[in-house]
Amino acid sequence: MKTIVFDIGETLVRDDRYWASWADWLGVPRHTVSALVGAVTAQGLDNAEALRLLKPDIDIPAEYAAREATGRGEHLDETDLYEDVRPSLTALRDLGIRVVIAGNQTAKAGQLLQVLHGRPITAFRQ
Repeated sequence: MKTIVFDIGETLVRDDRYWASWADWLGVPRHTVSALVGAVTAQGLDNAEALRLLKPDIDIPAEYAAREATGRGEHLDETDLYEDVRPSLTALRDLGIRVVIAGNQTAKAGQLLQVLHGRPITAFRQ
């Protein structure tokens, strides 16, 4: 094995704070958003569909920008990483295995991951 690919959301990074922040923004219970994210994921849909179930007319990019403008936007820190992520990735790197991180997160999430990683992550695309 020369390369291992990891998904970002719910593999390396916990998504619970992200979706809780959307629930708070929309004024709905956090468990409601969590349940809806699980439901749309189980159907193979984009997670954002959970927000559309709550608010069918939502303009997600506009709401995302509004959250960012008020300081309530996307945030990642060490507490968002699962506890085994750093030691696992270090062990793989020490074995000479190439690690690829992929996901459907935003460009900002990519930037936040780079800050956590402490060096550039190449080829991150939205």
